[in-house]
Amino acid sequence: MGTLANLEEPRWKMALNEAAVALGGPESLAELNLAALYSLVDLSPGLEKVGADLLVESIRMEAHPTALGIIMARIEMIRALRALKVLRGFLSHDSSPPPSIFIVGGPRSGTSWLLRLLSTTPGVRAPYTYELLYPEHVSSELRLTPAASTTIQDALWDEAAPEFGTHHHNSGELPAECLPFMNASFQSHHWTGCYHVPTYREYLKKTRLMDGYSIHLAFAKLLAGENPGKKLLFKSPAHALAIESLHNRYPDGRFIYVYRDPTQQIRSYAALLHSIRRMRSNHVTIDQCLAEASAEVNDALENIERFCCRNSNNMLVLDYARMLADPARAIQQVSKYLDLEVPLTPELKNYRGNEQPHRPSSDDTKFGFTIWAKSVSERAI
Repeated sequence: MGTLANLEEPRWKMALNEAAVALGGPESLAELNLAALYSLVDLSPGLEKVGADLLVESIRMEAHPTALGIIMARIEMIRALRALKVLRGFLSHDSSPPPSIFIVGGPRSGTSWLLRLLSTTPGVRAPYTYELLYPEHVSSELRLTPAASTTIQDALWDEAAPEFGTHHHNSGELPAECLPFMNASFQSHHWTGCYHVPTYREYLKKTRLMDGYSIHLAFAKLLAGENPGKKLLFKSPAHALAIESLHNRYPDGRFIYVYRDPTQQIRSYAALLHSIRRMRSNHVTIDQCLAEASAEVNDALENIERFCCRNSNNMLVLDYARMLADPARAIQQVSKYLDLEVPLTPELKNYRGNEQPHRPSSDDTKFGFTIWAKSVSERAI
């Protein structure tokens, strides 16, 4: 099995996990007890409980979590239930979806740069990280306090896997992926990124994330209510895995996909998955991450091509290599597509990606690409 050698393992993390083993197992320090979590946030279970039960079982039986893995899952589940308590009231709103822009992928293709660039455009509002994790703060006037707290909380990821910061820079005040509040539905690919949970992943495929995008729309209505007249901006490469369901909730949405050579994309994405998962489990290999990254990228490419065949006017496909070579040109294309004047600061104009050296595995060239990669690449500008 392939591994990433010489990665630093923090001593505090080793000590915590070892203490849990000595005391009886990973849940000896903190349990994934859903009944207790619902009670903690004073919330009654609803339809989301089906996904929540399956997720907990899948983490326990398939992900081989450490004590830290259990603690991190518990943190995120409590946040999810707190968000659900806020967003349930918006699920029944019959108003039309607010005007929205979606960056739907692909992973490791400059989408975070594109999100942060577009978020500076006048008339556009992207949710900040602290709002994604704690939707009750969307209407708060005390922005700096929850933003600073979220930055400190997010540092746990950097501390648990020190190389993680080379993949992603997190801050409570930055816009970020919109998966965290979709966790409230317990139909979210956030969990499949953090844990090896194949049973739960199959559940997501079967549901097509329909409830997940109902929660997404509820959050959008909350955000739009606090930002009247603005276009909302969301980003997650995982949206490509259920683009039809997203389009069903936002039929007038505008969608952007960044195409990158799949071999490079998969290698980079697998390294990110490995970094995230090794925070939470000692049974993670690069080969496992490469296999899942390859399957996910291929599924996304197929979904994007099928969507483009039916909705070509609703999707802009950018080429990652051309975007790196000439960021200004890419922004001109985006501005034209969105009918917006997107500012290009010197810092963003000199964008060169945030790629880290790939540590190869003996099997990482054996990706089963399909015709979908060629089809999507031919759409890229």
